[in-house]
Amino acid sequence: MRESPELVNDYRFDSVELKQTAFRIDGVFLPKSPENPIYFTEVQFQKDPKIYLRLFSEIFTYLRDNDPALRWRAMIIFRSRSIEPTARQRKSVQPLLDSTLVKRIYLNEIEVSETTPLGVQIIQLVVATKKQLLEIVIRLIAQVKQQFADEPYRLQFTEVDW
Repeated sequence: MRESPELVNDYRFDSVELKQTAFRIDGVFLPKSPENPIYFTEVQFQKDPKIYLRLFSEIFTYLRDNDPALRWRAMIIFRSRSIEPTARQRKSVQPLLDSTLVKRIYLNEIEVSETTPLGVQIIQLVVATKKQLLEIVIRLIAQVKQQFADEPYRLQFTEVDW
């Protein structure tokens, strides 16, 4: 599609200086092999309409400062779908979100069974309701006792100060 030269009348040109902002990426998984992508991880437990803008700013700043040739993926972990920015708030980054580059995970939607890894089951404590919490803790303690035969190691997991 070719743009009309008259569109220039609808714009004002500016040269803009951007101040460098300090970023902190929640997690970066660096590959041991250059064939694998680097994974950026962000964990979000409260509403933040600019979470995606911040995440992509962090990613591109990292790539600029390190190795722009790296392939990358991003994973953003939300407590629940309800805190994700609205469609309007994520409009400018929607093409990136629609790509295979970004995976969104909602902790409260993860199906948990006895075969689910223990670490994932423990994460469920974060999103459990007060009503579910005791039941999950009792189940996890029983599972730890069963999985870890070495008593001193098991005690590290099961001794809780209530």
